[in-house]
Amino acid sequence: NAASNLPATMDSVLYLSRQGYHCMMGASQKLDGSDGSLHELFRSFCLLRLSNDLHIQLHGVPERTAAYNMACCCSLMTAVHQQSLLPGLATPSCPFSVLPKWVMSVDSCLNAALNWLVTAIGAGWKDNGHLNTDSDLDALRTMRPEAFNALVHLTHQACVGF
Repeated sequence: NAASNLPATMDSVLYLSRQGYHCMMGASQKLDGSDGSLHELFRSFCLLRLSNDLHIQLHGVPERTAAYNMACCCSLMTAVHQQSLLPGLATPSCPFSVLPKWVMSVDSCLNAALNWLVTAIGAGWKDNGHLNTDSDLDALRTMRPEAFNALVHLTHQACVGF
């Protein structure tokens, strides 16, 4: 694994974050409800998670953009489930066994998206405009509107001060 050979530096944090973001963007452009889409989104999530974990090692706090993008990945995984014929269920032709169980559940993906969004806001994410319009978060916005709106309000408060 090339990521394990990276030095513990901010350059590595940024590299992993960019790789994860580009992987997520590629996957989000071809969401089709297939196991390939889910695997690509999980790969993106893992790269972003490595970036975030390395940032925590270096600075003691989460990296807000990586956490935000992990929320996007989790929301997009929900969109994959919505597009599949059997949402949240593995079929014999789909080798989902290599993915963690939480990735296979719509509720777990939504919960993870909310948790990573809370982490991003806690780490300093304040782009309320982007949060309101980011199509990567459509599933979260639609399926958990009360929680999502509370987080939008929280970021607004963070921008204008409490």
